[in-house]
Amino acid sequence: ARRQREGLWVAAHSLAELYAVLTHFPVRPPITPGVARRLVQENLLRGAHVIDLDASDYGAVLDRVADHALTGGAVYDALVVQAALKADVDRLRTWNAADFRRVWPDAGARLDVLV
Repeated sequence: ARRQREGLWVAAHSLAELYAVLTHFPVRPPITPGVARRLVQENLLRGAHVIDLDASDYGAVLDRVADHALTGGAVYDALVVQAALKADVDRLRTWNAADFRRVWPDAGARLDVLV
């Protein structure tokens, strides 16, 4: 997004999820908690619009996953979708298209698959 000078929106939940992934990423040397925090701060908190979800958003997420009979970790993808809908973004970019299609089957062209 920065290279293309586009706006960047990120679900607040994704900040914690990214930190968790970075601190358990199987690399040597491992990414320390301090480095993970810095990476999140420098790459997302500086320049991205962070989308917070409120109680009604969480209710909509639970409705979405239950209505689609989804279980487990699908709820986390649904949180990202809810943030995208709340921010009214043009598209949600992901490497994980199949997971997002199951929680947002009517996304159409708004789901942008990265390669």
